[in-house]
Amino acid sequence: TSGVLQPVSLAQCRDGVFVGSSYKFPGEMLVSVKIETNRITELKVTRQASIQKYSDILAPMLKTMMEKQSFEVDDVTGATMSSRACRRAVHNALVQAAASTASATNAGPAK
Repeated sequence: TSGVLQPVSLAQCRDGVFVGSSYKFPGEMLVSVKIETNRITELKVTRQASIQKYSDILAPMLKTMMEKQSFEVDDVTGATMSSRACRRAVHNALVQAAASTASATNAGPAK
């Protein structure tokens, strides 16, 4: 899906580990985002159906996201579709983290 991803304020994100997903041919990409005290403290691609080299190529992008504390970073040259899927998956995880602060009945973050 194309389109502009809406900003997500880390100040509204609950602590925990949140999984975000995005479709990228030939399958779904999953990322794990750990939030502690309104900061992204860990980011990892946990599933990608593409070849391993694309997962390896995304490592610098994940590092930049950690440094900037944002999913809004540049695509990796040579891995444009993987970059976009990764960015969307991180965004989706942050949306979950922000939404979970509004739910007093949430059982707690994923482990």
